[in-house]
Amino acid sequence: QIIKALQKNTNVNQDKMFHVEWAYVTLLDRKEGCSPITLENRLASDPSFFCELIQLIYRAKGAEPEAGISEQRRNIASNAYRLLSTWSIVPGSQMDEVFNPDAFTIWLNSMEDIVKNSGHYDVAMIQLGDVLVNSPKGSDGLWIHPVIAEAMNSRNRSSLREGYSTGIRNSRGVHVVDPEAKPERALAEKYRKQAEEVENFGYQRLATTLRDVAASYDYDAERIISRDGKLH
Repeated sequence: QIIKALQKNTNVNQDKMFHVEWAYVTLLDRKEGCSPITLENRLASDPSFFCELIQLIYRAKGAEPEAGISEQRRNIASNAYRLLSTWSIVPGSQMDEVFNPDAFTIWLNSMEDIVKNSGHYDVAMIQLGDVLVNSPKGSDGLWIHPVIAEAMNSRNRSSLREGYSTGIRNSRGVHVVDPEAKPERALAEKYRKQAEEVENFGYQRLATTLRDVAASYDYDAERIISRDGKLH
């Protein structure tokens, strides 16, 4: 309750609020009505902070496991993992929740430079892709902002699309299984339609990712129906 009150107080020093939320990040749960909003906003505005957390959690590509990691280091890595797992604010989003496409592009390019040099490129892009399921809509009527669609459609960003695909699946959350698999059929149709829309705008690789998601829901539907038939 104290942290929630501090978050609402515009006079609170944001750097101090950052340290308060980090100290208590294991207690801050969006489901309970109090998320680490200062930390999440810092992630969305500061690519170096995002990269620092990635490096705390994951080994660099090709690196050997570290021996004798301290309990303190494990706790810090655990906090970092928890924060990234709940982060949903798209980079480039401002404090007033308005999305700035130029800020997103600058954030993405800066982040890529850091993680390419550190050997964390793929894991960082997968993590970012999971967040991009929260992309705002475009002003042209497309369901996803064109700057984000363009970024994900890049030939060299297959790991970003991989993370996006996983994020779509994870965003469904806990659900009741319908023996007729109507929700799965509806989701398959939704992502096929989205694939067609982005393809019409020239984002073929992103369209392929969405069709793969649709196909996975088709598979789920067939498996549910088949299992229900066997049970009867």
